[in-house]
Amino acid sequence: MLSKEISDYGLAKENVDLSDSYIPTIYNLKGNSGYLAPEYINDRKLTDKCDVFSFGIILLELITGKRAVENEGGFHNSLSIRAVPLLKRALDKGNYNDIIDAKIQGGYNEDEMIRMIYCAASCVYKPADYRPRMSQILEVLQGNVPKESIWLSNDNTYLYHGAPFVHTK
Repeated sequence: MLSKEISDYGLAKENVDLSDSYIPTIYNLKGNSGYLAPEYINDRKLTDKCDVFSFGIILLELITGKRAVENEGGFHNSLSIRAVPLLKRALDKGNYNDIIDAKIQGGYNEDEMIRMIYCAASCVYKPADYRPRMSQILEVLQGNVPKESIWLSNDNTYLYHGAPFVHTK
């Protein structure tokens, strides 16, 4: 069984009606910037796709064993950016070993780990409008639908547009 510490999860909200898919940001949002979706950072618009992005960061933490944000030399270094070359090798070439935490090498179900990698990529590197719903992610993680249904081979181009993909108006 994989046991892992997940670093602090962001976007804690108080007294917010969560029935809307869009939540105005007059509320006091708290959390680690490593979990914040680029569209929230740019436009201050909080949607359910922001939660999908945050979940993708958690998946990346579990896969890589790295924290969402590392402080290196006085700079914040985001996992969503650090993981791009590893994801390119994994998704373009099928080389998954470089992205998987060395502490768990060989101690995991390979099919389940690859499904997690596909889901993490679809959550973090697709533009918000193209990110999957959480129900779709669940289906892939459970193995009920093929992993390719959530991250198509032509989706790899998103990894080359910037990390994470930021839609500019």
